[in-house]
Amino acid sequence: MSEQEVTYTTVRFHKSPGLQNQVRPEETQRPRKAGHRAHSECKVRECSVTWKPIVIVLGILCSLLLVTVAVLLTHIFQSRQEKHEHEQRLNNLDQLYHVMKNDSSLMEERLRNKSLEFETCKNTLDNLNREQNRCYRESKIDLKCFKYKVMWLE
Repeated sequence: MSEQEVTYTTVRFHKSPGLQNQVRPEETQRPRKAGHRAHSECKVRECSVTWKPIVIVLGILCSLLLVTVAVLLTHIFQSRQEKHEHEQRLNNLDQLYHVMKNDSSLMEERLRNKSLEFETCKNTLDNLNREQNRCYRESKIDLKCFKYKVMWLE
């Protein structure tokens, strides 16, 4: 062993900020020095103090997100319900429109029939008036003739 040299070295690892907060099981089992213990407690307090605002902010953001999602879902369901109601009203109005259109068509046809009936009656009345006028002229002539005959006879 005299020919070999023994070299001692100290290896130090740089810990990332996330790993500094973790407590190893072997560290909790070993007794620590008083100075080392105070130093590690200080680090734990600093980490917990820096994490508290972040946790609070994340909690508030999560709560706001949850409320926003609830409001949006409520709005979506209400708009679907309103859309369904509007579609029903539109269907009812469409049916009413078709009923009124059919009624209007029936009324127009009745009006055409009444117009044709009126024309027929008017033609008949005109024919009757012509016949009456003709008869009146003939009877007037006959009356005149009769009057002259009566006068002649006296």
